[in-house]
This record gives sequence, C-alpha cells and structure tokens, in this order.
Amino acid sequence: QEKPKMPLNEVKKVMGGDRGSINIVANNEEREEELITELKRSLSRKQQPRFKGDKTKISKKHERVKRKLVKECQRLTNRVKDRNHKITRRIVDKFDLIVYEDLKLKKMTEKKNKQGKKRKIGRYSVKGLKETSLSMIVDFSIYKAKEAGK
Repeated sequence: QEKPKMPLNEVKKVMGGDRGSINIVANNEEREEELITELKRSLSRKQQPRFKGDKTKISKKHERVKRKLVKECQRLTNRVKDRNHKITRRIVDKFDLIVYEDLKLKKMTEKKNKQGKKRKIGRYSVKGLKETSLSMIVDFSIYKAKEAGK
C-alpha cells in the first residue's frame, strides 16, 4: 500500500502487530490491552425487547431507563475510542515501522455462513470481533504515524 517515507536502513524499531479478540493488539515485545470485558460489565442494564404486536403504552419510567441505557452505550463507545487512541499513541511513539496482519474483517463479520448458522471463529463470536474495533486501531495508527512523519 503506502511506502515508508524514511529509508529502511534508518528504521530502528519494528513492530509486527497481531490483532485478535482476546488481546486487541499483541506485538513482538509485549501484550497490549485486553478486551473490553470490564467496560462491558459497567453496562449492566439491558433493554427488554418489545414485540411487534405489543400495543401497551410505554411508561415514562421505561423511557427514562431507555435514555439512560443510550447514554451508557455512548459512554462505553467513548471509552473504547479513548483506549484505542492510547494504545495507538504508545505504539506509534515506540516504534518506527508498524506492520499489521491483513485481516479480511468484512468477510469475518458476515452475519451468517452458507449453512445459515451464526458464524463463530474458533470459540469467539462475530459480535466479539466487532466490539474489539480492530479496524479502528489500524486507522488510528495510520493517521498518527503520518502526523509523526513515520
């Protein structure tokens, strides 16, 4: 894709990144941040599904709880973005050349496979792969490396 701006003989530290659903980024020196399970635990309330034929009037309390749930979800996504920014900042500051594995994320996160069953990759679900926001880490790394001139 893009060629590095600095000659390869000037590259002092190289990182090969492995993206996964347990450890978000594992490099050749150390393991980085783990999955957001502790963040997901903070989102304790779950919305009860409303059925299509349900004609009951929604109470004010239900609407309040629903608004609270939406706020909690927004907080969770903000925390994930913040965590990804911190991870990529450390990586870009520490290494001169960053190489990630080429994952076919769109193919991996298709809802159903050919038999019509929900997809699982190993013992991890597709939902777990989406929650780790693997492509966000690569995007953040690219723009931060460009800013740093690497």
